[in-house]
Amino acid sequence: MSFVRKRWLWILALSLMFASGIYLIDAYLDRDPDDHPLPAANGAVSQVSGISSHARQIFAAGQARGNNARVFVNVGDSITYTWAYLRDFNSDYDLGEYTYLQAALDFFTGPNGFGESPFWSEPIAAYAGWTSADVLTPGHALNEACRDDEAPLVCEYRINKPAVALIMLGTNDAGGGVPVATFTANMQTIIDLSLEQGIIPVISTIPPMIRRDETIHAYNDAIRYLAQTNAIPLWDYYAALIDLPDRGLSADGIHPSRAPDKLDAYFDAEHLQYGFNVRNLGALQVLAALRIGVNHFSD
Repeated sequence: MSFVRKRWLWILALSLMFASGIYLIDAYLDRDPDDHPLPAANGAVSQVSGISSHARQIFAAGQARGNNARVFVNVGDSITYTWAYLRDFNSDYDLGEYTYLQAALDFFTGPNGFGESPFWSEPIAAYAGWTSADVLTPGHALNEACRDDEAPLVCEYRINKPAVALIMLGTNDAGGGVPVATFTANMQTIIDLSLEQGIIPVISTIPPMIRRDETIHAYNDAIRYLAQTNAIPLWDYYAALIDLPDRGLSADGIHPSRAPDKLDAYFDAEHLQYGFNVRNLGALQVLAALRIGVNHFSD
């Protein structure tokens, strides 16, 4: 049976599962003995899991292709394409009790293909309102360095040659009524493109959304299942938000909340009650876990 036929049969089966109301369970058996959340500060649990021998193999393949071990990129929508995400790590941040994360900040300095820090550089494969289809659509890239026939994701990978891609898509798909099976197929294509380039794809669950709990659960179940079946890291942002005040959401019920002082990269107890502070913490936890778990990353 061809690879393409297998994939579409799997997508069809997944869509039937969701249609019949049978949701994938959140907890699943490990594919690898290393697939466990890493401890964070003071016994807290990191937002990332699933860093296994497969991630090390992907990294090694990428290094053979000339990818930059010190570069990561971001793929997403307005929750990624915003000054509230990552930018403060270049100027004003406070790790609080998470001082172990400084090593990740020091390591992932790039420079990327634009000669910039990955924490500061404007993403090519992220923009407000984008769905999982947008990052795969030729001509949608807004950066002038991209070719007319290039999808934003392809352009991002060609120019920056990252070792890691932090991927969070689905909020606009869910809000726009995109079927879970279509979203799943798009995400699988994004994962495949990443693996072909030797780039470790870290896929993130999406935040809660007011009055769309059932839809968000279905999307996040699909994301967790994709992480499991592809043996790639999972960033469980939803789980990190759900117990925060207002579930970590702003007044619009869609975007993460921000602290009143806009200190989005402060990690004390007060600031970690807000969605974007938790998102920034999660990004660093992912990068730190990869640097440790994929032990081929070197200084």
